[in-house]
Amino acid sequence: MNIKGLLLFLFIPVTLVLFLLFPFGVLISVLLGLGIMFFHRLIARPYMKYYHAKKCLWCNAPFKNASSLKINVEEGKNVQEFNSCSEKCKRGVQNFFRFTGAYRHMIKWGILIPLAGYLVIALLVSFEILALDMQWVKNSFKAIIAILVVSVSFFYRVGGAAELVFPLPVHNLLLLGIRNTLWIFRIVGIWWLITVGKDVIELLA
Repeated sequence: MNIKGLLLFLFIPVTLVLFLLFPFGVLISVLLGLGIMFFHRLIARPYMKYYHAKKCLWCNAPFKNASSLKINVEEGKNVQEFNSCSEKCKRGVQNFFRFTGAYRHMIKWGILIPLAGYLVIALLVSFEILALDMQWVKNSFKAIIAILVVSVSFFYRVGGAAELVFPLPVHNLLLLGIRNTLWIFRIVGIWWLITVGKDVIELLA
């Protein structure tokens, strides 16, 4: 596995730790998390432009020769060319992006709106403008995101749209490869659902 891609991917869990645990207080942690999200893009985009032709988008394997199966993916107004190392990997990439293309609005806004709402509520609670239990605010956010990413990780195989589209920054998928990224989101998402479920059971007990 490419160590640069792994290190860049670790910025994602660091950001989640800042947003969920607020280790430096709510305001500073939110500002740091937003700053990491912005500057991560400035580093990860050049990484994508350098490595998009050097490793498989699906399994993350480096190419041992110049031969590869090219795939064009629509990201916003741009079309980015990626590569896969086998027909199997190419089918995985195509199924994934056809699924995300078919459900692009649900995926995009199903992540961005809960994230923005959660951060705004967390700040309002920290300034005592709202009186809410932050644990339940966190649980609501985690449940929404977990249901979305776990669903995508299982159902992407059904495909969907004819075009290959990803509604979020596609460079994050190249860091570890789509297959590995889906497994991480699946495991973390299921764990979040378990922990949220335990809190609900304790409340109702």
